[in-house]
Amino acid sequence: MSLRVGWNDYSPADESQDVVMQDAPSWNPTSVVLKAGHELSGWLFGSSPPASPTFTPRGYLRYGHPIHSNPILGSTPPFLRHDVPPTFINNLPQELLEKIFWEYVHGTTRGGGRSSLPLQGSYHRILSRRGAVTTPISLSHVCSSWRRVVTSYPSLWARVCISRAEAHDIPLLEYWLARSTTCPLDVTVIQRYKGYEEVVDPITIEIISALARHSSRWRKLSLQLQPNMETPFLSLSPSLTLPLLEEFDLNLNTWSAKGWLYISEIMTNGPRVRSGAWNMALQHPGTSYQSLSTIRIGTIFLADLIPSLSQMMHVQSLTIDDLATSYGPPPPATLSAKFSLIVLPNLSTLTLGRYPDISILFNSVSLPSLTELYLGLGFGFEISAATGVLAFARLVERSGCCIRSLTWADASGDQALPLFSRLGDRALNLVHLCLRGRTSDSTLALLTLGEENNLFPSLQSLELPACEGSAEALGTMISSRPSLRELDVAILSMDILKRPSLFVPYQQLVASKPGFSIGY
Repeated sequence: MSLRVGWNDYSPADESQDVVMQDAPSWNPTSVVLKAGHELSGWLFGSSPPASPTFTPRGYLRYGHPIHSNPILGSTPPFLRHDVPPTFINNLPQELLEKIFWEYVHGTTRGGGRSSLPLQGSYHRILSRRGAVTTPISLSHVCSSWRRVVTSYPSLWARVCISRAEAHDIPLLEYWLARSTTCPLDVTVIQRYKGYEEVVDPITIEIISALARHSSRWRKLSLQLQPNMETPFLSLSPSLTLPLLEEFDLNLNTWSAKGWLYISEIMTNGPRVRSGAWNMALQHPGTSYQSLSTIRIGTIFLADLIPSLSQMMHVQSLTIDDLATSYGPPPPATLSAKFSLIVLPNLSTLTLGRYPDISILFNSVSLPSLTELYLGLGFGFEISAATGVLAFARLVERSGCCIRSLTWADASGDQALPLFSRLGDRALNLVHLCLRGRTSDSTLALLTLGEENNLFPSLQSLELPACEGSAEALGTMISSRPSLRELDVAILSMDILKRPSLFVPYQQLVASKPGFSIGY
């Protein structure tokens, strides 16, 4: 049995995205909920919702009850007005409505579609997440039944994003926080930018002050603040208590090193914090990594990173967007003499975005648990593939690790791939490979197993997001790998864009093969 439902641009919901529910049992304790959901889908998720009475410009609720009970919810702007369904609303269990509402407002299955009635005013600046096209407020304006559910369901209000708010948005923020009652909060603050001439931003100070009163409930915190907020924020920070904080993301543009260190120590002192991100250039704390299992750093000098690694004994996932290895004191040549080998016993996932030379880092560490590696520039744009492979081989031999997943992007093309065969299956027994660079027929030939080529023989999953190879070469590669279970290919071809019929040979390669996908 399957039930296919979807949000539709022309229904009271704001955007479309299908959800498939398969293999539902014939009956279980939730069968009544499933039946009610099936009835609701005919209206809420249908492609042609039935005609029904609508709200009048005066903002009346269903049955003629006016909205005047709350200054926040007391009117219905045109972009929040929705058709009211004639049936089913009052028959749905509250638990089902709560789940539907949560998915509608917060769920990831809805995709990134655009609403035909975009949010406006305060509703555009105080919302559940960046890019949201709806808000709990809009649901509360459908009818009195939904209004009661929305205002009495704290989890629906447990995520809040304050994006470039203005003074008259503060009452909505305070109402939102009050509706979340005691729920742990996911908070994002994006400060409005008014230029460096503004010494202080009283609106952001008021926002931070309102949020600080609920700091004991912060679960996730993301801050994007301008330099004029450093002093005011630090003056508020002694009042912060963070017993529930698990994750933070600091994007504090051009704050001082002192301010960075101070706020980082506050964030990492939370007893539950496990994930920390420092974005923008060189914004890293230096001494606050000990408790974190997930770390992301924007830009950092290798000379700063190496001594900090010894404080990352618990890190399991490390991401560095930009690793500056060719500049910054002390010179990289002195690093190996100054620092002894650093062992990170728990690091299993290493992601590196941009760097001139990765061999210096590889020569400085031992990573016995490493299984997933993402290299955004191959081995770096300042060293040869042979030098990079040698450093990589020494790393895996020294660590005794076995790489199972590799994401590789290298502007040099196919030069490095054949060199990986020197490592052997014990060091590089890949089950997943993603080649983010352009994939030609020669690349596909290297990936084709044969008597003289045994590169990555255990692959079960392969991603080629920029494939320029022919259907013939791609088909030969697929046929040579019977153990391949997942394939995701995007064909780059102007000819196919002009003549889609040329795509047919590619489509035929994945016909009747679950888990295989080829697009363009």
